[in-house]
Amino acid sequence: MQVSGSSISVTVSELAGKEGIAAFWKGLTFAYGRELSYTSVKLGAYAPVRDAMGAGKDAPFYMKFLAGAITGGVGSAIGNPFDVLKTLAQTNKDKSIPLMTLVKDMYTQQGIAGFYRGVEANIMRACVLNATKMGCYDISKGYVMEASKSSILFCHPTHFSEPIFVPFSGMR
Repeated sequence: MQVSGSSISVTVSELAGKEGIAAFWKGLTFAYGRELSYTSVKLGAYAPVRDAMGAGKDAPFYMKFLAGAITGGVGSAIGNPFDVLKTLAQTNKDKSIPLMTLVKDMYTQQGIAGFYRGVEANIMRACVLNATKMGCYDISKGYVMEASKSSILFCHPTHFSEPIFVPFSGMR
């Protein structure tokens, strides 16, 4: 759509007609690889990095934002090769290229640096996104945890799930 300037219906019809229905899933393997690597680092490393920085419960917000920026940037750098390969797979107008062929061709043509094209912009985006996301989450979680100490609404986790499962309790 961005290249042709056509509407979504025209673009979908042309893509399905020229490349087949499987073209809508080009790059899915790489999207999964990116999401698994990037997300596991940005979420999994946040608490250890935050704690190593001393940004615990009473730390100022900017420390939590900094921890989020660090883990987002590192996760983005790790996931960038998948982003590059996903883009290549999706912009290929021919038949889908197998994973190992695409990786081998990229390495042969551009070396290891080819996998890190655009990494700077990707890291900057991830730093801002993860800093705000994880920082706000951590601060909000602190408020909820503090409020739950005196509130009957938060006295037990099963109070939230009980209405969902109670109708099925008689089906034993």
